[in-house]
Amino acid sequence: MSKDNVETIELNEISRVYMFSNNQELKIEGAEVCYINENGTHQLRNNKGEIYIIPYRWLGFKIQQKDKTETIVEREKEEVKE
Repeated sequence: MSKDNVETIELNEISRVYMFSNNQELKIEGAEVCYINENGTHQLRNNKGEIYIIPYRWLGFKIQQKDKTETIVEREKEEVKE
């Protein structure tokens, strides 16, 4: 992933679950850093050094923070492209 036009976000999460069409989900434990590419692709690194690349086909995601709060992010229907 090019470093140009990439937003870097430091995270403090227990887990993050991405939701896709057909009821598919991907759970990432211990996410520490998220890089967001200009095309909406997320690249995450967890506390084990594992890298996950999440294409912009996600419909939403749910975050469980270390402070026990939960955040849900959903994309607008017209933004979703299969």
